Amino acid sequence: MSVEITLLQEGEIFYAPTNIPITAFVTMAGARAGDVARVEFFANSNKLGSVKTAWHGDIYPPNNPHQAQYMHIVAAGFDPVELNWKKAPPGDYALTVRANSSRGIPAVSQPVNIKILPPP
Repeated sequence: MSVEITLLQEGEIFYAPTNIPITAFVTMAGARAGDVARVEFFANSNKLGSVKTAWHGDIYPPNNPHQAQYMHIVAAGFDPVELNWKKAPPGDYALTVRANSSRGIPAVSQPVNIKILPPP
């Protein structure tokens, strides 16, 4: 299992007070339908919150099985998860995410270091 922070860049600078969306992407070898991962978000050692994500297959059936529609084909995997860090205060932060699967497999992301400056 692995987890990574996406959409935030190392060294990114923000101005307080700000809302920072933190998006995480989870991968797990051998995952199957029904597998769930809980993703916890951290700024330094402070827990910001957690979100669950579930494994989905690569084919979705049509909305109405009685209608002739094409199947929707999407990449199999865990849906990306996002936590919005509201009113983040000034400071230097190492953002990390930790994922724990329903099978007990843990993973921790590489940190993404950001800086939040006082209001200009």
